[in-house]
Formats: sequence, C-alpha cells, structure tokens
Amino acid sequence: MATTEISWTQRTWNPIAGCRRVSPGCGGGVKGPDGEAGGCYAETMAGRIVRMGGYEWSALKGAWMVDPKKKQTQASRASADRYKDLVRINKDGQARWTGVFAFDAEKLSEPLRRKAPTMYFVNSMSDLFGEGLTNEQIAAVFGVMAACPQHTFQILTKRAARMAEWFKWIVGEGEELESAVGTSPPATSSATGSACVSYAGEEVLGARGSANAYSRAPWPLPNVWLGISAERQEEADERIPLLLQCPAAVRWVSAEPLLGPVDFRMVGSNGQRAYDALTGHHRHDDGTPIGDGAGPRLDWIVWGGESGHDARPCEVEWIRYGMRKCRDTGVPAFVKQVGGMPTICGVPVTFNHETAEWSKGRMADKKGADMAEWPEDLRVREWPGGFVPPKSKALPVLP
Repeated sequence: MATTEISWTQRTWNPIAGCRRVSPGCGGGVKGPDGEAGGCYAETMAGRIVRMGGYEWSALKGAWMVDPKKKQTQASRASADRYKDLVRINKDGQARWTGVFAFDAEKLSEPLRRKAPTMYFVNSMSDLFGEGLTNEQIAAVFGVMAACPQHTFQILTKRAARMAEWFKWIVGEGEELESAVGTSPPATSSATGSACVSYAGEEVLGARGSANAYSRAPWPLPNVWLGISAERQEEADERIPLLLQCPAAVRWVSAEPLLGPVDFRMVGSNGQRAYDALTGHHRHDDGTPIGDGAGPRLDWIVWGGESGHDARPCEVEWIRYGMRKCRDTGVPAFVKQVGGMPTICGVPVTFNHETAEWSKGRMADKKGADMAEWPEDLRVREWPGGFVPPKSKALPVLP
C-alpha cells in the first residue's frame, strides 16, 4: 500500500500482482526484436522493483539472479521476491509480464489497518479479474472492501467479460448464504456482500469478519467504484455494456491512454441503433432517442493521454469532444493529463498562455499532467455524485 501520483486517487492497494497484455492500451511505442510493444507503466515499475531488491536479469539463464554487489533492505528484497517470477526482461532490455497473476494474502489486510478515510486504486499493478485468479480470491478482495466502509475503492479492469461472470457467480453465492441462514437480511443489507466477507475470512478481518457481518454488508458495496478502461471506440463498445450489467454504486470509465475519439453516447452501434451510456437511453444512429425509459448509465469519465518514453499521440480534440458529451449530459468529467505527446492534426503542441493558442512544441511536463500548462477549458476535475474526496496532500488543487 503506497501513496501515488495518480491524480484521481490517494493510495494504491495491490493484493494481486502480475498481468498480461490484452488491449492496445496496454502498450505502444517501438516494437522490439521479439515483436512486443512497450508502454505499460506497471511492467516497467515491476522490473524496477526487482532490480532495487538486488537482482539482475541473466539473458543467458533467462532468469533473475542475485547481484552480490547490490545492497538492499529487507523490505526491498521482499518486494523484489514478489515480482521476480511475474516479470522478465526482453531482448531490448525492457520489462515484460510473464502472464502470471499472483494472489497475495499478506497484502489483503492493508486497508484494514488504516482508519482515516482514504481513496484506494485497487490493483494498480495488476487486474482484479485476471486470468487464473479464482472467484474466491476476487471475493476475498471485495470482502475486505466491505469491511472498510470508511474507504473508497476504485477498480479498473480491461477484462469486463470476466468481471460480469464473477458478479453473476457471487450473487449466486449470496443466495446460497441467505438460504443457509434461513432469514432475509435487512433492506439495507445483502447476503451477497456478506458472502464476500466470508471469503476474506476471520483470519484477515478479525472481529470484522464475524457472523454479525451478515447483516452489515450492503450490496452493491456503496464504497466501491467499478470501472473499465476504454482507449478507443472499439474497447468502449465491447466493455461498457458488460460494465452496465454489473451492480455498482459508481460505474466509471478511464479513457486513458486515449488512442482515438470515443463517443460514450453511441456505444455498440450496429448501423441502426446504439446505446447512450451517458443517459441510459437507446438511440438511432442519427442520435435520436428510442423510447422514454432509461437504463443504467455511466457516472464518471476520466480522460488522459498516454505518458512515458514511447507515448503515442493524443489529439487534444479527442479530449474536448468527450468532455462536450459529458457536459451535455451532466456526467462528471476528470481530465488527468493530456499525455506526453498532445497533438493537433498530428502535430505535437504546447499551449501558449500569452497568445491563448496552441503552438508547435512539447509540454514541459513529460506526462502532460501539469494543469498550469493547459488552456482553461481542459482544467476540469469533477467527481461523481457530489463525492467529496477525503483531505489529502495526494489530491491536487485546481490552479
């Protein structure tokens, strides 16, 4: 559990480590001899953690080896040991995931030890719905979140299909628990939430995992924000309908790294109709609504260009286009960064405050995250449903 520079959260919590690339947003940049593309910050960070723990990669043996010349603390070695089987080094000297997901029971209880209300980004170094993780392991993570109502947990996944499958499974587990107990939970509670608590276990939760938790676990968990990443329209069309199937207090999308224009008001267009995920209405492809009834909708959109050494271009108009859609429908928007290469018509640009115009050049901040470098209309950082973040130095103040 650590503080973070991510502007829409305060701390990261990683009870699961490791990952596998499944989407264009997972990496961009120059391809190496082995055909892999660079770009995933978590991969790079994992490799750095292993090296800081006293290891060096041996290309000859294809494994991490202890470097006796390196000094390291017990804590840095422990962190390195956690990641050394999950990441390798490719022919270009870049860290790459092995595709293995590891559940770490020791990390599970970290939020329980923090009393002050805190915003947590869950699994910043992985994906909660990764391949190979069991339903029970995912439920244990939700159980800890259920036992920490003072905190806000932000989940992002690129594996929306697995997420939807897991929610169907856990609802079934809740129904079995309710039947076994022989009574219905109070109106403000649910056996489904308590099923998650039971999978976390009393050893992790202590007194919070007692049988009384059955009547104290509302569903969906009010402190959990469920989100998907959507870097292009293709990913939005695939993942948003699955997200909207899942019960959540807040449903959100991270459009980062933004690799093309995304219209959340025309999701899953089939040439005749689409779904307006910002209002919850079906629409004709010409934009006119179909029917009066509203279905589930998105509650929050985060926008951001790609950062890092090999950052791909992000057209400024892509962000502005999306923000106009949010403004028209009253959906809160949060601009995290314009990225390492904001462009206009393909030309890298920087904003000149003296002329109030974009001009050819590069941002001083390599991530494009310094709001002082942006025009006024991009300095938007709103929160869903009137949410007020807990006081923290980690969250920026608008200039």
